[in-house]
Amino acid sequence: MPVRSGAQTLCVGSDRTLALARSSYVDPRVVTAWENGSTIQAALRRASRLIDDERQSAVERATIRLLRRLK
Repeated sequence: MPVRSGAQTLCVGSDRTLALARSSYVDPRVVTAWENGSTIQAALRRASRLIDDERQSAVERATIRLLRRLK
């Protein structure tokens, strides 16, 4: 999926604009990681079996781990 499509996905069903999603919600390091093939896809699959609060925490932890690996 192109980066633009990914950013547009963040905006679906809301009044957020693409520019706002890009500047406020998507850390550039996440985009760079995605472009290099690094994602949290496996963590998302595992988290899908959890309840809402646990799912959110698992996704946040996976994202933090991804960002730390990029340093």
